[in-house]
Formats: sequence, C-alpha cells, structure tokens
Amino acid sequence: MVNLNSFLKNKIYFVVLLLYALISYVMVYLPVSLDIFKMYLGGGEVVMWSNYFWWFDYAVTSLHINPLYNSYLYYPMGMDMIEGGLLSMFLFIPITHVIGSTASYNIYVLLTFILSGFGIFLLADYLINDKKIAFISGLIFSFCPFHFAACLGHLHTFSYFLLPFFALYVHKMFDSSSKINVIICSIFFACNALTSWTVGIMALLFLGMYLIINVNILKKRDNQLNLLSFTFLSSIFISPGLYYIVKNIVSNKFLDFPIDNFIEYSADLLGFVVPSPFHPLLGSFSIPIYNNFTGNFSENVVFIGYLVLLFALVGFIFCRRNKEILPYIVTFVVAFLFSLGPILHINGSKVTNLFFPGILPFFIPGLDMIRVPARYDILIMFCLSIIAVYGIKFLFQRYQLKNHHQVFFCILIICMILFEFIVVIPTQNVVSSPLFYHKISTEVEDYTIMDIPAQGSSFEQSINGLSLIYYDEYQKTHRKKVIGGYQTKFYPLYIEKIVKKDPILSYLFFFDKSDLDMEINPLNYLNDKYGIRYIVIHPRFIDNGDLNKLLSYLGNDFYYDNSIKQDPLIVYQFQNSKKNFTNLGVNEKIDIIKGTQINTRYLSENMSLFLYREEDVPVSMLSLKAMSNQHQRTLSIIQDGVIQKELLIAPGLFAIINIPLKLRKGLNIIDLQISQDYNKPSNTSGRKEDNSWIIAIQPELPEIICPYFFNTSINFNNISHYSKDGYYLAEDGFRWTKGTLSSIEFGLTSVPANVYLNIEAAGFTAPGLNNQTVLLSINEKNLSQKYFFESEFKNISISIPQGYLKNGLNTITFYLPNATSPKKLEISDDGRILGLSVRSLSLTTFPKGGY
Repeated sequence: MVNLNSFLKNKIYFVVLLLYALISYVMVYLPVSLDIFKMYLGGGEVVMWSNYFWWFDYAVTSLHINPLYNSYLYYPMGMDMIEGGLLSMFLFIPITHVIGSTASYNIYVLLTFILSGFGIFLLADYLINDKKIAFISGLIFSFCPFHFAACLGHLHTFSYFLLPFFALYVHKMFDSSSKINVIICSIFFACNALTSWTVGIMALLFLGMYLIINVNILKKRDNQLNLLSFTFLSSIFISPGLYYIVKNIVSNKFLDFPIDNFIEYSADLLGFVVPSPFHPLLGSFSIPIYNNFTGNFSENVVFIGYLVLLFALVGFIFCRRNKEILPYIVTFVVAFLFSLGPILHINGSKVTNLFFPGILPFFIPGLDMIRVPARYDILIMFCLSIIAVYGIKFLFQRYQLKNHHQVFFCILIICMILFEFIVVIPTQNVVSSPLFYHKISTEVEDYTIMDIPAQGSSFEQSINGLSLIYYDEYQKTHRKKVIGGYQTKFYPLYIEKIVKKDPILSYLFFFDKSDLDMEINPLNYLNDKYGIRYIVIHPRFIDNGDLNKLLSYLGNDFYYDNSIKQDPLIVYQFQNSKKNFTNLGVNEKIDIIKGTQINTRYLSENMSLFLYREEDVPVSMLSLKAMSNQHQRTLSIIQDGVIQKELLIAPGLFAIINIPLKLRKGLNIIDLQISQDYNKPSNTSGRKEDNSWIIAIQPELPEIICPYFFNTSINFNNISHYSKDGYYLAEDGFRWTKGTLSSIEFGLTSVPANVYLNIEAAGFTAPGLNNQTVLLSINEKNLSQKYFFESEFKNISISIPQGYLKNGLNTITFYLPNATSPKKLEISDDGRILGLSVRSLSLTTFPKGGY
C-alpha cells in the first residue's frame, strides 16, 4: 500500500514545480510575447550559443563526431568547447534536432528559471522545514535581476540552476553515512561544472566554506571517506570537459584575463541597491546610473532587492549562531568582497587605489576562471536566498503568527519581491539567411566559407562584433566550415597561429600588405590551402573605401545576392567549382560592367547592376535595352537612392535607353525597378524566353536618404552616407558639432518594439564650463531628460519611447545650449562654436554593451 504521507509530499513538490513554471512563464516569456522559433531572449551573443546548440546536434547526429571539439569554427585550427553549457547542449540534442536550435535555446533559458527556483526550494525546505517560506527562497534566487541580465547572452552565467541541488546533497552527504548521497552529490557537482565552469568553481568555493565552518565533521572517518569518494567520483565525472580545460590552460596563453578588464568588470557598490535598468517602471530611473558603471549590463546588474536585504539582515542578526546558516553567511561575505574586484567602484568612480580582497581570485588558480568579479553575484544571491528565509521564519516565530497569517504574509512578500525583480528582457529577431546560403546547404561536398569582414577584423563596422548575429545564424543554414569565429578565448590564438602566418589571410583580415604577393590569385590560393570555395563579402559591415580595396584585390568576377535586404552579399566562387547562381532571389545575378556589354536577365522580383570603375568618371553613358511583357510598365533607374530616369516600357518592342551617370571610383550600385507585377513570356504567351530583357522591382522608400540597420554603428569619422547638418570636419576619430543645433538623418525600413539610442561623445569644457548640456529630439519629438557630457568620452544608452521612430526618414537632433567657441572664452584663437565631439551613434535592440 502506498504511503499516504509520501504521496502527499510528492504531490506538493509537483505543485511547487508547476508554480515555478507558471511564474517563470509570466516573468520571462509573457512580457515580450516571445515566439520561440523566430526570436531570442536577449541579444548579440545569444546567436553564438544557439549556434553551439546546433553544433552539438549536427556533430552527433549528422557528422557522428565528438562535439567537444568544434572543427567548423576557426578552420583549420578548430576550437575546443570550453566556454560552458556542454552538458546542457548535449542533453538538448533530441530537442534541438526536432525543433531547431533557436527554440531549443529559448526553452533552455526558461528551464533555468524553473529549476533554479525548485532547487533552492528543496534546499531551503531541507534546512528550515517550512515549505511556504522555502518557496520564497526559490523566487529570490531564480528571479534575481542578475539572472535576467545574464540572459542577454551569457549562458555560462545564467546556467546556475544546479547549484542548489549540489548544496542540498553537500548537507546530506555529511548529515548521513549513506553512500548514495555521496554519489548524487558528485553527480550534481559534475553537472554544475559541465554546465558552467564558472558555477562549478563557485560550488567548490561553497564546499570549502562549508568544510571550514564545520571542520569538526571531518574528524569522523565516515565523513573523511565520503569527502575522498566525492573527490574521486567528481574527477571521473568531469574528466571529459576537464581534459579540454587543462589542454587549453597549457597551450592557450590568451585564456588569461587582463587585470585592467578584471578591474573594469568589478561590481559597482551602488549596483547592489539600484534596481535593474530593465525594470519596466524603475528602469528610466536606473539607466542613467548604470550608464556610469564600468563593464556592461549583462555583468553589472547586481541588484539584491530591498526586501531581500531587510530579511537577510534579520536572518544575519538573529540566526547567525545557527550552524546551518553559518556556511551561507561566510560564503556571502567572501563572494561579496570578491565581487567588488581589486578596486572599489561607486557610481563608476574608483574611490581608492588600494587593492581590495577582490584581487585574490585573479591570482588563485581555479578562481581565476571566473574572470569577471561581478559574476560572484550568483553566489551572493544564492546565500541571501537562504539567509533571508531564516529571517522570515524568525519574524513569523517572533510574532507567533498563525498559519493563515503566515500564508497571507508569504503571498504579500512574494508579490513585493517579484515587483522589485520584474524585468523585461530585450529580445532579438532571428535573422533570415540569404538564399545563397540555402542554395549551398544542398551541396554535399566538404569545403570552407570565408565571410568578410571576418569577425574581429580591423575594418569590421559593427558594434562589438555583432556580425556574429548574422554569421553564426547563417552557419546553421549552410552547415559548412568557416574561417574565423567570435569566441574571444580563441580569436587571438587563431590570429597568431593561422592568420598572421598567412599573407593573404592577413590582408583579408587587417589589410596587412607587408608580405603580400599581388601576383598570386587569392581565390585559387585559398581554395588550395584551406578548401575555401566561397568568399562572401557583407557590404553593410564595411566602409565604402575598404569595400573598394577588397573588390580591387579579389577581382570583378562575383555574384550579388540581395534576397535579405539587411545583409546583401557579394559572393566570390572558386573558378573550378563554378555553378549557376542566377536564381538567388530578390536581387539575383550581379552584372559587372567594365567597358563590356550588359547581359540582361528575367528575374522574379528585381535586379541591381554593380558598376566597378578604377577611377572617378564625371560623365558616363549606360545603355540598356528593355521590353515589357504584355502590358506597359514603368521602369525606374535609380542610383544611390535617387531616381535618374523613369520610362514607360511597351510590350513587344525593345526600347533603347541611354542614361548619363556620374560614377565614382570603386563600386556603384544601379537599381532597376518596375512598378507592375512581372510574368515571364513562357508563362503567358508561350513565347521562347528572351534573355536580353532587364526586369526589376522592389522600389526603395523615396524619402530614405541612407538606410540604417539596427545594431550597427555610425562612425562619425565618416558619415558621408548620411544626411547631416551642423558638424565640422572630422578629426581623429570624432567630429565636433557646429553651433547649438546638429542633426543626422537616416532611413529605417522597420522599427522594433524596444530601441535604444547609444551615443559615444565628450563635451567641450573649459574653466567655468564643466560640461555640455544636451537635449535630444527624434523626429521633432523631444526626449524629456537632459544629458550632460564632460571632457572625457563616455557612452550613454537611452531608451527611445515607442512611436518616436518611424519607417522611412528619421532625424535625430542635438540641441546644445552651452555650445561656445574657445575664442569667446579666451582660451585660444579657435572661433568654432563647439558643443559635442561625437565618436559614434547607434540604434540597438538592447542597451549598448548589454549582451
């Protein structure tokens, strides 16, 4: 007969798990209406992790190889998978295989919230034997703001859901002599380590503090044997991943984290008491403060919560003599000191040059793997979630509350904590892969692709290497080896071992011509040495001048794919593997004109001509022939977004069109657009197809001066593509505003729900002029807050209210009431009216640096 108490106990656990799942859905998914197949929780690096989920599935189910070594990135060197998430990605292979890596990753994110709460509920219930209070502990640990911030793109830091299960069995391992507890404890430690080496090290730190506080338990022989057995079993269980860690510690000198970065990514003391910048109501108050902090939003959001602080303080004062709570108090103190890093920061300022205890992890083997001091907030919140429930239980007992009163206050506490912790995680849409990548995905041959600019190359024009949003997503489509990669632990090693030793790769990464032999055909060379069949240039990530350098070096025999407007492609193909790529979708075959006749194409939607010139041509005549099918159509010839000519094209008769054009040196894009739907003759009249037609549609928005793409940076050293007013000539990496009003105009084809304006600038200051006040307007709608820039460059991130940006032409205006001239202030003869020196401006779907 089933034991009734055991049945009810298990039923309660099931209900608790369901409650955590429900609350997780409401807190994580519901605020952003997430489509798990088309969107990511977070931004930027989430695509890298999704790519890793894909790799584990592809390596195991298709290639039948060891997924811990990724031979498809950083070819030919490859990359060991040491970052974290190994166990999660492996266990998720069936899910990834069925529903894809995007949905798999999103489900995993949600699961970390559910299991974090449930795990610490079990731990707290074991310690205080009160399930309703223990439930609060789960909410504190699971929904703390650091967890949400880590979800911006740091899987190895938000994957801490197994830590409480390990701690629970640490207690059980020493509370009883049962060997099964030793085995389970070892398994949970290994699971922590193989899910996140960061959390695995923190688990060992907690174990160390537990043993120091309870040193007397090791006097028992059974406990000594348990500890030895735990050490042996844990070593065996983590050995697959540990092998690669040790291998890279020995062979990869770039694993070391520079001391300057260690200091920069320390937690700010003020951050522990300032609500998350992603709080839907309090975020507007918090963002200006967080903008002062060093590091980024995915690391420096360490808010504890006011109610949690209050209850933890009660637990510390009145329960500190309880031997069960002491390991958590000591671990909290250690983790808090370590989180502050070597030098104390308050509101972004270093308040002392004296080294704090937080310098110790930098020099201690093992602890140095955590790299970022602020990540100790995981351990801080883990300990406080236990200390706080001791405080709550003490208050309930102190005031002798009846059970129904306790339930009422627990519900009230839950609501208040969740209000403090509520966060709307920024999301990122999955980018669609151009048709070129879909086409080559059907090719079974084993070869390599090189995307240019390579991630991290000197001429990449994207924010913090965000080309990975595209490249890593594309690899999941084409499933080929790629040159380069994003992972920062391997990028410098790859540059040293592969790129710098190869003159052609060195040029394509950094334009390094020191050992370049211009007589060597780069396409043939790269194919022979690395098996590169395609070189794919992404113009949106490259300055025009750099693009022309690449085209001049690689030649004019390439294809153009504009099937994805946000990322048009220029594709070079190794000569001996030439295939027909005239059906690449919206913008299909590119036609290069160097004094030769133009071939025309029947196209499904539109066509662009790329005209390459060795020098500026003030007057050039482009001659075309066109004939409409069945009905009269309007053909527009557009250069740089400007309609040069519009003509009515009649059916049944070729029209000869001569268009005078002014061509610049390098690449010129001519769009051919028709206003009506297109039908091939073979589909209507049965006539044989005539390949001398030029047919193209996909009209541009006429008011767009220059299209801007989200998550890319406008470098003010070169803003020639954008309409601008009120700026002086560029100087060394920046541009001064001119007078009291300056503006910049750009076009948008779509506007996401959450948009942040990021500005890197410094103010003109002088004695008596401590800063520049800046007022901003977007499309003549004023932002309510004033911004202040001092003489040092800084980044600010501003949440743009919905409705301020629009499809089409947008204008951002700076009003600088304090702009003045050095001459007027009698500090120099410079008569320019200076306000801001602007380095860059960008629009992102997350605060800059928050991924």
